[in-house]
Amino acid sequence: MQSYICGIKKNAREIIMKEKKTNEALRYIRTSNREINKIRHYANETDEHKELKAQLAKEYIENGHYIMTEAIFKTGGRADLVVLDDFEIIEIKTSESEESINDKRIKYPKCFEIKSISTCTSWN
Repeated sequence: MQSYICGIKKNAREIIMKEKKTNEALRYIRTSNREINKIRHYANETDEHKELKAQLAKEYIENGHYIMTEAIFKTGGRADLVVLDDFEIIEIKTSESEESINDKRIKYPKCFEIKSISTCTSWN
């Protein structure tokens, strides 16, 4: 049986809140760069990087999240993966140095939680 909150089904309310958070997150991303739930790659990425990014993106999408890959922020910086409705940025470390990741972190909006992952370590 569905529970009701203020006359709205709980599932509908959750969807509305998720979309509201997604729209808020999109305010920080360049308009010309907004492609939700589409996996994008760049020529200079390694196959390992592409595969891990695609795997993570698909898992988030399958779990009902709104994501963007290669999102460019208005403040500068391009994130490998952004989980819009959770305000998370995920950087994939396959060939990139920790210094390069830290340089990106400075540019990203402060309201996003930043995580990094590599194929040989767990979440940071």
